[in-house]
Amino acid sequence: MKLISTLFILLSVSLSTFAQGIQFFEGTWEEAKAEAKKQNKHIFMDAYTTWCGPCKMLKKKIFPQDEVGKFYNETFISVAFDMEKGEGIELAKAFDVKAYPTLLFFSAEGELVHKSVGAPEAAKFIEIGKDAVDPSKQLYALEKKALKENAKQEDLQNYIKAAGQAFTSNDVILNKWLKTLSDDDYKNEEISKLILVSSYDADLNSAIIDVLPKLTIDTDEAYQSMAYNTMRPLIKGEASRKEWEASFDVIRKKVPSHLSEKIISNFNINYYFKAEDYQNASIEIDKAAAALKVKEPLMASNMLNSFAWRYYELGLDTKYIKKALTWVNQSVMIEENYYNLDTQAHICFSLGKYDKALVACEKAIEAGKKKGDDVSGTESLLAKIKKEMK
Repeated sequence: MKLISTLFILLSVSLSTFAQGIQFFEGTWEEAKAEAKKQNKHIFMDAYTTWCGPCKMLKKKIFPQDEVGKFYNETFISVAFDMEKGEGIELAKAFDVKAYPTLLFFSAEGELVHKSVGAPEAAKFIEIGKDAVDPSKQLYALEKKALKENAKQEDLQNYIKAAGQAFTSNDVILNKWLKTLSDDDYKNEEISKLILVSSYDADLNSAIIDVLPKLTIDTDEAYQSMAYNTMRPLIKGEASRKEWEASFDVIRKKVPSHLSEKIISNFNINYYFKAEDYQNASIEIDKAAAALKVKEPLMASNMLNSFAWRYYELGLDTKYIKKALTWVNQSVMIEENYYNLDTQAHICFSLGKYDKALVACEKAIEAGKKKGDDVSGTESLLAKIKKEMK
């Protein structure tokens, strides 16, 4: 009986190990490269951040799957780095990581060969991994092929497709490809989608801006992405109001009028937050929310809740916290959910409105539990509210 129990335990451990999914290498980037070279394996890097929802989904639902683990453990030395901490900060700069999650693939020598952005399902994730070890499908091999003088339209388009999946682009290849397209091509859904995906890494100076009006599908998202890429240096750096206004003029000139002022309003919010000018930030948030409510009320609700929580977290003066309360109240009126009820409860509590905080808190906990959300923080708040009400 003892022997049978021992065998059962060993078998259980063995099966448990097999079912762990991807086994990530623990160590520095240099140590991972040395291990890959030793085992003659490619390297897979999960470039994530702690606040990224899709990153958490990959870690919780995709990486642990048996079929994923089997392929990736046999094929790669796998590593995961937080791009905002420690060694990850320099890795993000070195490999141009701008969106999350980014999936990076390297040769056994540590050379970047393939890249993909987003959180795919298991089958697609395995397909991406197979592309990463196939020289005919690797992003950077396709780029070299497309840059050759004798590159065919198919070569250019293969690169454009892979680059779109990686949220990257090469302007030389993109311009060559666009010149090969006919008026009929702009009516083709697949080609139109490739143009839109290419816009995610382009700015308003890209040749894409001239072809967007020729497409027969919705291009608003493309204009928004290109406007953001144009404004990114100002957002991330230090720039004068005059420089921001000059960029706004470019947006007004190149983006359709139905969209340009909405985009500018959103950037103005960002500017005023950077300047800690919450009076003008509040005015711009009100304007943006009013415009969104007309056609996209749920998006307006999310935006209002997001800014209400941001004001609360910043610990601003009471007048701004009261403003935040009006926003979250509007958000709740559009659609009640765990997140805006939780925000409402926190803000009411901070303003001493304990009765309203209690109602919002209890509703938030109920809504969160129904959706399977972690409500521990809200439960802690509930205890504080009840203590104050004694």
